[in-house]
Parts: sequence; C-alpha cells; structure tokens
Amino acid sequence: MEHQQHLQWLQSTEYLVVISEAQNEVKTFKDWGLDIIPHRQIIKSRNLEEEFKNEKHPFRLAIVCAMWLTGFDVPSLATLYIDKPLQGHTLIKRSLVKTGSTKAKIMAC
Repeated sequence: MEHQQHLQWLQSTEYLVVISEAQNEVKTFKDWGLDIIPHRQIIKSRNLEEEFKNEKHPFRLAIVCAMWLTGFDVPSLATLYIDKPLQGHTLIKRSLVKTGSTKAKIMAC
C-alpha cells in the first residue's frame, strides 16, 4: 500500500518552469520554436509562491530561472540544485537560510 501511495504522489506532482518576464519574450521564444504565452498565463494567474510553500499542493518541482526563489521561505524544500559554479560557502549558507530549510540538500555543478 505504501508504494502505491508514493506512486500516486509522484504521478500527481506538478512541475513548472518559473521564468522572469522579459521584453520581447514572445518573439524570442517563437524564434526558438516555443510558445511562452500559455506558460506566462499560468505564471501570472496563479500564486505559485504560496502553492510551492504548501506541502500538500501538487506543485512540488520548480525549475527556476532568474531568482524566483530569492526572498521567501520554503520549509518543505528537500533539494536545491544550482547550475552555476559556487565560490565559497556563503552562497550555500544564504541559499539554505532563504529556503528556510535546515535539512535541504544543495547540489551544484
């Protein structure tokens, strides 16, 4: 039964790319063969910050571009992956403090 519940939880998990709005983004994404408009509507119409903080909400995986996570706590955060080189340990400490997590794993390349 436990495996079935875990599978249902995984299947119900929602993921979104959270990207800051940019000037001329519709054209830029269109040039790349992508349509940003439906995605932008989701970002603007929902309170993603509150949804992501709520451990019972299915929005559990955020792929972030341009610092969306900066400045609010996410106590349920389990892993923070940073795709930028880290220099020194202060960035890691700040990231953990900003997420509000005491047990989050930080993975950086």
